[in-house]
This record gives sequence, C-alpha cells and structure tokens, in this order.
Amino acid sequence: ARYRSCFVYTPPGYETHPEKHYPVLYLQHGGGETETGWIWQGKVNYIMDNLIAAGQCQEMILVMNDGYAFLPDASEHPARGAIDLVLAKDCIPFIDQKYRTLPDRRTRAVAGLSMGGFQAQAAALHFPELFASAGLFSCYFIIKDHYDDYTELFSDARTFNGLFDLFFFSTGTEESNFYEQNLRTVQQAIDFVKAAVAK
Repeated sequence: ARYRSCFVYTPPGYETHPEKHYPVLYLQHGGGETETGWIWQGKVNYIMDNLIAAGQCQEMILVMNDGYAFLPDASEHPARGAIDLVLAKDCIPFIDQKYRTLPDRRTRAVAGLSMGGFQAQAAALHFPELFASAGLFSCYFIIKDHYDDYTELFSDARTFNGLFDLFFFSTGTEESNFYEQNLRTVQQAIDFVKAAVAK
C-alpha cells in the first residue's frame, strides 16, 4: 500500500456557503505529466474562477489525480494503468466523504487528455453507475481491443443514451495516428448500430 495524492479545486464560494453541495469533475492528465500540470501549466484554477465569475460555468469541484496506478499483481492495462479502479474504489468515496459533493452519477463526470482521455473512457464505461458524463480529448477511442469490449454498449443507442447525459470525444486532424485510427473506430461504431437496427 502507498499514499496517493490528488489536487482538489473548490469554487470561490465554497468556504462562505457551507450549506451548498457541488457536482464533481474528475480530470486526468496526459502521459508524461502529473496531476500538478492542470494547476501549474494549465492554470485551471484561474480559468474556473473566471468562467464562474462570468456566469459561463457552473460551480463545481475539480479533482485532479495522479494518473499512474499499478496493481500488486501487475495486471493493470499496459497503457492506462488502473486509475479507473482507483477512482471507483478509493478516490470517489474519499472525495464524497471529505467535500460537500452531490454524490450521484448525474452530478459526477470524468474527463482527460491523451492518456487521461483513455483513462476517462475506461472509468466511464467500466463504472457507468458512477459517471453520467465523460470527456475524451486527444486520445484513442476504443470500442474493442485485446483488453476491452464495449461492442454491446455501443450497438444499442437507446441503452447508451439512457446511461450517459454527455459523452464527448474529440481528436484534431494533426494528431498523428489518433485521427485516422479514430475515424475507423467511429465508422466501426456506426456499423455496429446499423447491424443492430437491421436485426
């Protein structure tokens, strides 16, 4: 066992409105970075303060975790690790106990960049009972590979839409292999849906 750290952003009114509870966004960093990147390079605290002050963003709590998580038997995913398990089993219960959250899947989201987007997808799709929204940025989008098979979920639009309020995914045209691979994956998803409808 070892200690893990995470950064937690609370909105400006958190201390002065002790009766108020907030939705939570779990935000995962990219490969080669750490949870500190959202603060030191990303300035996410200033961005959030300004958006909230301008009325362009709902008040929320942000939780930024160290994305490197390993299992004792080394059975974690080789690219994304086991952060989805850490979020589900350790971090979310801890945050819900220590902070004034709205502890419901409809008020909890996960998002990430690059490796963190890959982790956000795993967290949302492995634990839909915990997350109703997800944001995947600049990462591979997976429907089926050697480790995961989300074919059934993506084949049934009604089930998928019933589970998620928002499932946002984006990759830029200049992002090397991501773009072409993700175009093929999106086409694969369309084919799954068409096949399911045709049955």
